[in-house]
Amino acid sequence: MLDISKLVVAYGQAVILQGVDFTVRRGEVLALLGRNGAGKSTTLKSIMGLVRPVSGQVRFSGKDITGAEPYKIARQGIGYVPEERRIFAELTVMENLEIGRQGARDGRAWTEAELFEIFPNLGRMRARRGGAMSGGEQQMLTIARTLMGNPSLVLLDEPSEGLSPLIVEQMAEAIQLFKKRGITVLLAEQNLHFTEYLADDAVIMEKGRIVWSGGMKNLMADTGLQERYLAV
Repeated sequence: MLDISKLVVAYGQAVILQGVDFTVRRGEVLALLGRNGAGKSTTLKSIMGLVRPVSGQVRFSGKDITGAEPYKIARQGIGYVPEERRIFAELTVMENLEIGRQGARDGRAWTEAELFEIFPNLGRMRARRGGAMSGGEQQMLTIARTLMGNPSLVLLDEPSEGLSPLIVEQMAEAIQLFKKRGITVLLAEQNLHFTEYLADDAVIMEKGRIVWSGGMKNLMADTGLQERYLAV
């Protein structure tokens, strides 16, 4: 579904991504792992068109989308959940969801009722303004708003960051549910244990490069690899 080839990204003179290559298969959850500053968030922003690569290519379902405008990439079927959440604080839960709405893809569209089944907290606070919600509730709202765009691929940037263990567990259950619906997920995370039960495969980044890729089970069985690159 997604092919990243020789991607190079720089902020001024600082080269952040140095020839990144990986592939995300349709229907899988791929974990993009690494320490702070490894280049995970920049990789997602490059895919979404928020950062223009110096060189390299991003292909989605066989189509070159490298450096396209973010709204055009979203219309192709890619949803993006930023680490900063970026909800509309003055709007209610329902209004935030409505803003994210796009037409159905493959004959199916998410409904508010389905999203409230995944995120019951949101269903109980439909009229609450985003700015009056907790960090975990805002993260749920951001993901739900993204799903209202009916994406076939979702980019999740550090979804467990700063959340309580209970909310992290609910977030993991939610990702499992929309994975079962056939949505492909690229998950950028530092929390190895959060990704352990979600990801099929993993890619580890270090200083803007891919240093390892393989099955999630293989990574979990290799404590030396974890200690070397993930500081576990």
